[in-house]
Amino acid sequence: MFTDFLVQYFVDPIAADSGYNIVNTLTFGIILILLLVPLTKLFERLKIRLDLKFYLAMLPLLFLGASVRALVDFDYYPRLFIHITQRLFFSPVISPGIYFLIFVPAIVGVLLAYFAREKWKIPEHKTILLVSTLSFILTHLLLYQYRQPAAFGFNPSALLLVIGFTALFKILFYGFIKQFKIDFFKQKIPFLLVATHLYDASTTFVGMQFFGFWEKHVLPSLVIGIFGPFSMFFLKLLVVPPVVYLLRDLENKTERNLIYFAIFVLGFAPGTRNLLLALLLP
Repeated sequence: MFTDFLVQYFVDPIAADSGYNIVNTLTFGIILILLLVPLTKLFERLKIRLDLKFYLAMLPLLFLGASVRALVDFDYYPRLFIHITQRLFFSPVISPGIYFLIFVPAIVGVLLAYFAREKWKIPEHKTILLVSTLSFILTHLLLYQYRQPAAFGFNPSALLLVIGFTALFKILFYGFIKQFKIDFFKQKIPFLLVATHLYDASTTFVGMQFFGFWEKHVLPSLVIGIFGPFSMFFLKLLVVPPVVYLLRDLENKTERNLIYFAIFVLGFAPGTRNLLLALLLP
């Protein structure tokens, strides 16, 4: 019975690439919340700063997840299903397994950053950037051995459209916070979080409107089904800024900054995957 439940709500959607459902969405959200406590304690103990340099140092890992997922979508890389039992399996190159492809080297980079800082006084972000970059290169070299014939194209219009819509809504949002004097969002990271999700909204809109994409996540799929792809911009603006703003007073600053970084990842990684898919369509 439990195996049937896992197969129906977790395994089959991965095998069929049919997107998320309410059960696995809630489960993955709970797992993320449960990870928050030990991660907060780890970052506090190691005194790792989650500043803008940390975000930049992690970018190769986010590009890793986005690029691997896009190339799997084109069938250039195989799905690499790993069986636990005959019926239960997962894939490290398809969501949600691909987040572990990012998570594991990220934690390794953080641990090595601590030791390099304590022993050789090397700034944390430099070690994390090195681990992130090596992970990107080595993972692609490994998967390249299993590459398959695939057709690729290049659509510069996709990039121009994404840049245009992202810039437009960033300008509109900046005008809003300036008009109503919401200085909190003039800070680098709060503004970056909103801008990143506007970028994700742009890639979703452009992909669905011009390149035949479809939305796999539960809430966006529901909203888009009612109001159309353009509604992604308003959904992001209705959800992300209030959440980021309300978190500003969270007593534990490390916990708050980890949530901020998770918000960044959840916008940047899928947005970049969408952009790569549109760019490379034959």
